Amino acid sequence: MLKLLDQIGGIITYIRNFFINAIFLLLLLLFFFAFLISASLSGSDEILDTNEIIYIDISDTIYDAPLMESKVDRLVNAINGVSVIHIHTDELKQIFENAAHDHDVKAIVLNLSSTRYIRMDTLRELEPAIRKFKDAKKDLMIYSDSYNQSTYALASYGTRIGISPLGMVEIAGCNARNLYFKDFLDKVNVTVFTPKAGTHKSAVEPFNRNDMSELVKTEMTGITGELWQQYTDIIAKNRPKVDINSFLFASDSLLAMQEETPYYNNVYQQKGVVDLVLTEEDFLNEVSKKYDVKLTYNATSHRYTFDTVSADEYYNMIVDRASARRSNSQTGNIGIIYGLGDIAYDDPNNSDLSTFSPEHIIPLIQKATTNKYSALVLYMNTPGGSVDASEAIRTALVNYKKKTGGKVIVYMSGMTASGGYWISTVADTIIAQPSTITGSIGVFGIMFNAHNLTNEIGLHEDGVGNNPEGVFSVATDFSENQKRMIQYEINRTYEKFISLVSESRKIDQDDVRELAQGKIYTGSKALEIHLIDKIGTFKDAVEEAKKIAGNYKNVNILLPDDHGNNINIVTRTLIKAVAKYDRPLALTMFDSMIKQHPVVKAATRKDYRQMVQPYSFDN
Repeated sequence: MLKLLDQIGGIITYIRNFFINAIFLLLLLLFFFAFLISASLSGSDEILDTNEIIYIDISDTIYDAPLMESKVDRLVNAINGVSVIHIHTDELKQIFENAAHDHDVKAIVLNLSSTRYIRMDTLRELEPAIRKFKDAKKDLMIYSDSYNQSTYALASYGTRIGISPLGMVEIAGCNARNLYFKDFLDKVNVTVFTPKAGTHKSAVEPFNRNDMSELVKTEMTGITGELWQQYTDIIAKNRPKVDINSFLFASDSLLAMQEETPYYNNVYQQKGVVDLVLTEEDFLNEVSKKYDVKLTYNATSHRYTFDTVSADEYYNMIVDRASARRSNSQTGNIGIIYGLGDIAYDDPNNSDLSTFSPEHIIPLIQKATTNKYSALVLYMNTPGGSVDASEAIRTALVNYKKKTGGKVIVYMSGMTASGGYWISTVADTIIAQPSTITGSIGVFGIMFNAHNLTNEIGLHEDGVGNNPEGVFSVATDFSENQKRMIQYEINRTYEKFISLVSESRKIDQDDVRELAQGKIYTGSKALEIHLIDKIGTFKDAVEEAKKIAGNYKNVNILLPDDHGNNINIVTRTLIKAVAKYDRPLALTMFDSMIKQHPVVKAATRKDYRQMVQPYSFDN
């Protein structure tokens, strides 16, 4: 019996030890996995190995979207030895956000010497990430040979602002100006027919007036005043001791300060507008010494670089780590589509993938339809454009919603007016910045005629046919019936526009007519009159899409596919590139003054009905 009990006790002890060891092993494994997860999470924020700064040289501007470069563009750039530097808003925002909690990063250095302009809506997109970075007690050092108004707005966020000893801070104010061509057209005997619908549709004014109408002056005075107030608010928040109105270019106050300041001093430094007055090399050498990074000069690109990870490399590491955590599921996805620039059907010879054309945008919408995306975010920065092209894109979005039950979120950045607002009528939610220019709900047409000129030089046209009214010729004046017919089509399109806005925004048609008429509004005002739903950033638009999509899987950026590898396109592009250098100066000037005007470009296309807002506000 004692032997049996001893055996039973041994079995119980074995079982007890087994369970104790098993539980201990399980706890040990759980602790090990928790340690691995913690290490991976903390490690995901630390991307640099030893370098302490991220150096970003911003060329031209901070772009809306990732680079959309075709094979043809890459070939031409390679032949010309052009290195494309393309920093876009979301890229810079993610760099600031990640660097804020990356323990290896001590500072971000921005070089704005090659930066042409930065829009206010871009600054508002970046502001939360910049403040997060600075709240982490990290340096944001900014340098430029000189600052213009828009680049100084970004510089004002810096902990240290540097400028060249010969540099200046050019604050121009907010202005809306245009060239007017009536006398010029009269002198060359060119007539222009400009039917329109909307009393404030000012796009045609430059062609039938020599000055801005009082109606448009009143409208633009309100817009420029509001935008300037938004600008000064940014500077006052970042540099509270600086009265930026005192530094308006050539103003009495600035001239007085300049005259009181000896030439060997810098008035902008003395008044706290900037902090350091150094050459670019000296400024970057100070950065090099402070953060122990090597500074080199690249003779090919004519730019200074640091022996540190580049902005593109840092961003790509962020994206790669995020991609590794993404699901492979296609259901529940959210798509982002960028619509930038004039809305028009694409030129078959054009290799630019970034144009806002049905040829580029509709395939992306169809991809989202096929894969049953839960929501689409349409990022727009456009003055508008062709009626037919705008309607083709709007219709594709309507079909996407019908076939998938998905939702459309429109984000309006710098400008989303006229044709851009036409497309926006399909949106379930519209989000804009306070400085966004929108509205311009109206339609116009523009057709040029040179019959006076051709008759003067002895060139005449005549002929027969069953319908002379159906013939449009540069050598024959417009008939009254032709003008009436075109005006009818303009009015019919305008009524369709009114109907779309009324239905989508749930506003009575009579009220829409009152706020339409081609009038433009800032985002702040558009919110008051219910043309948009919210003031916010692009991130807010994506978050809105996530709420709508529910259990979403991925947020995918949809970019046009490059089919521009035809040898004929390459040949034509190279010929055009060579011909560009052989143009007479007068033709070049004419191109820049006339042909590049958005309204004239519209007139050269097949669709004479246009929805374009011609004024931009660089502040």
